[in-house]
Amino acid sequence: MRPGSIGTDRMTNDQTKPILILGAGIAGLAMALFLRRDGHDVAILERESQFSATGAGIQLSPNAARLLEDLGLIAEIQDVARIPEALDIARFDGKRLLRLSLRQVSQRHGAPYLTLRRADLHSVLLGAVRPDSRIQLLEDRRFTGFTRSGESVAAECSDGLGRSSMHEGRFLIGADGLWSTLRRNISTQEPWFTFHEAWRAVLPPGLVPAAFAAEEIYLRLGDHCHLVAYPVGAGELNIVLVRAAAAPRAFTGATGWSHPGDPDDLAPVLRRASPDLRQLIEAVRSWQVWSLFDMAPARMAEGQIALIGDAAHPIPPFLAQGAALAIEDAAILAKALSRSDQRQRRADLERFAQQRQARARKLRAAARSNGRIFHLADPWSLARDYALAALGPKGMLDRYDWLYGWRA
Repeated sequence: MRPGSIGTDRMTNDQTKPILILGAGIAGLAMALFLRRDGHDVAILERESQFSATGAGIQLSPNAARLLEDLGLIAEIQDVARIPEALDIARFDGKRLLRLSLRQVSQRHGAPYLTLRRADLHSVLLGAVRPDSRIQLLEDRRFTGFTRSGESVAAECSDGLGRSSMHEGRFLIGADGLWSTLRRNISTQEPWFTFHEAWRAVLPPGLVPAAFAAEEIYLRLGDHCHLVAYPVGAGELNIVLVRAAAAPRAFTGATGWSHPGDPDDLAPVLRRASPDLRQLIEAVRSWQVWSLFDMAPARMAEGQIALIGDAAHPIPPFLAQGAALAIEDAAILAKALSRSDQRQRRADLERFAQQRQARARKLRAAARSNGRIFHLADPWSLARDYALAALGPKGMLDRYDWLYGWRA
């Protein structure tokens, strides 16, 4: 079967058929829960046969937390999350630049600003999906192509033994991440290497230096690099250090783009760090390194096909909005698919694609701008420092109203 071809079987627009979702990550599980809330049956097709934690920590800003509250999950998420008091911005050499109250951000936008382990958020979403009899979670299903006829679609998958299976539905949603197989069927966009890599680690409570032990998000700006650290779990500290890199690390079937990092490779970073920051970096005993990729937003809807999250618009990690944007996508797409009238539904899907692409483009531009600003070297960094001081906490709050104040 050729991916995307019109099938010879006569599928009908049977409302008893589920909506199909590719991928059981944060985007796919959130998508299933929003659809289920609106009365749809759902089948999630997940390529892995067991779930494992990827990444480390995650930030949930009010625009995403508000939507999870709509699903009735915010209390459970807060049980495994931390509520940071402030964002503390300083140079690598230790000079303080700005401190923004995240409590004010939460009060201003009516939803909490949370930090937590990515795996803990995934567990909460998975825990809401598994007991629901109208959501099928089908693991070990590697998507290979689809056919469509009329208003129906069928996804072809294979398992780890090479056996094929066909899954029919009314709609097919790609939540299958940066290297989406479905995206290649409806878009020519492909990721490209940004010449940056992210070093990630989680420090246990006993190794967290006193200078980074408060309930805050720490942002440290360096020469062609920056570091973010924030609390997760029970006293742990999530650390992400982004630095320039000449080439992407090789993809491996076992770990994907993640590789163990050699601490000796960070010697140039340490030379520019304050004593406190040096102590933090040297306390890490095990790094995992990801090559960072970027991509212009792809086409997000075509007929019975749609894309959400990183499959449609991976966002550079300089705004901490990747997961939030995927959750937004899921909420809006679920509404678009809830129209009973076929003509209205098609119009809503077109609006979904246009509006979500526009927001993704705006976030991507803001994230890329942050990346350039974070990594400025002297003397340009001095102008940045002056601009941050002039902006101040009030100016920073106003600056991000469009982001955190977004509502479905």
